[in-house]
Amino acid sequence: MPRLSKNERERAIGMLAAGQTAQAVSQIMNVHKSTISRLVIRLRVTGSTNDTPRSGRPSALTARQERFIVQSYSQNPFQSARKSHKPADYLKSA
Repeated sequence: MPRLSKNERERAIGMLAAGQTAQAVSQIMNVHKSTISRLVIRLRVTGSTNDTPRSGRPSALTARQERFIVQSYSQNPFQSARKSHKPADYLKSA
């Protein structure tokens, strides 16, 4: 089953506030009832239905560096890594 979008989470909370049960909401939205229960718990604890940050290794590149690399390789996909590295040096200090 797919994850609920922000709009779907808000809609589910609205249905619950209107008096529907978690099981009824889960059937309408085609998700497991525990998904709705966890959504309610998250709303009570954090006051929001937003996704929490995920763990994982942080990106080594800034958004600007990623755009530069994508643009560089889209213009010349056969460029060697050594040649493409030279122009990107200025981005390290930026």
